[in-house]
Amino acid sequence: MNVVQVTGVSPKEGSVEGGTRLTIRGSNLGRNKEDVIGLYVCGSNVLSSLEYISASKLVCTTKPHKQCVGNVTVETQVGLSDTGNAGCFFISPPTFYANNKFILNLLFF
Repeated sequence: MNVVQVTGVSPKEGSVEGGTRLTIRGSNLGRNKEDVIGLYVCGSNVLSSLEYISASKLVCTTKPHKQCVGNVTVETQVGLSDTGNAGCFFISPPTFYANNKFILNLLFF
């Protein structure tokens, strides 16, 4: 049996405002786009933004979400991914400097 597995996500952090383009790497991530039936970032369903690249690479865009540390989970016709620590993603609040320009701090696990 082929196990669905997430081995890495990039970047490791996004904004609570959403819009982060996330690359997911792994194995057995589906034979095609239609084979992927669930895609979650910190519990938020982002399947509608799925870009299927290959069985080892998917791309999606995060939605607005409260601050959290959570998993990236892929569900295919075969089953649900086992993410371990490789699938962790951190959604951080915006950070502002004196000039009120938004910056996104990157956190690497």
